[in-house]
Amino acid sequence: MPPPNILLALCIILVSYSTTEGSTGDAESPKRQSKFPALIAFGDSILDTAGALGIKDTIPAYSDPLLQDSELATGVCFAAAGSGLDRLTSRLQNIYSIWDQLNQFETYIAKLERAVGAEQAKTIISGSIYLVSAGNNDLSIAYLIILRWFLIGPTFYSSLLVRYTTNFIKEMYALGARKFAIMSTLPLGCLPSDRTIEGLLFLRPCIITTNLLASVFNSKLESEVNKLKTELAGVKIVFVDVYNPLASVGCCGTGLIEMGPYCNIFNPFTCWNASTHVFWDSAHPSEKAYSIVVSQVKDQIAQQLSD
Repeated sequence: MPPPNILLALCIILVSYSTTEGSTGDAESPKRQSKFPALIAFGDSILDTAGALGIKDTIPAYSDPLLQDSELATGVCFAAAGSGLDRLTSRLQNIYSIWDQLNQFETYIAKLERAVGAEQAKTIISGSIYLVSAGNNDLSIAYLIILRWFLIGPTFYSSLLVRYTTNFIKEMYALGARKFAIMSTLPLGCLPSDRTIEGLLFLRPCIITTNLLASVFNSKLESEVNKLKTELAGVKIVFVDVYNPLASVGCCGTGLIEMGPYCNIFNPFTCWNASTHVFWDSAHPSEKAYSIVVSQVKDQIAQQLSD
């Protein structure tokens, strides 16, 4: 089971928070103005964090054929559900990898320059926040589901993913990006699907080995992020821990599978009372769960990436 699209929910909730916290009701109010010109999203799902940072209500998908040039200056979303750092992850699902997203970013820069001019585009690119979520699908799909752990040890594979992340950040840096928020993976072993399929049928504990794999990757990633702070001149980069906030929230699922008709036969796409549960299906945390995570990370992102 692919991991949840964390960035979709995270960004939507941050949007709501920003609209409540920052707006005074006046569209021109300086309190609604952001310290950041744009938010640009990459990785393994849809991102939409701009509202919490006072940028705009939602971030449009760059692939949207109806995307207007006027939207470019405040950020777009390159992220794709199921994407990964490992090209195999994306090939298995026939979707864009994060490296394809990087190529799209180059075309975005060219369009932005035509829309606002080269100098203004340079200012936007250097001042924007780049929110990156990757690794969830690589670990759960390209490593665990297709059983690559028979051939590749977990330490080696997690180091490989961290190296891919470093290369991605450096490529973005070369294109002018300077402010990065790099997200950890989720506690993948606590997803209801994993607990049901791999755990004891009725006890359904979190899968320790899967969580350990995610933790090893996150630890290596955080260490590398701290190294990049000193290696790349002028860069601001923050490691955003979403693993521990979600892992610390008590899980109160509604069924063995918790997805589709196993949640609610009358409404096969969601569970009743999703706001009272950590997961609304077998893999996706609820809006309430994400709101708890956001409350712990939103200020960290804004404060550490501000000039």
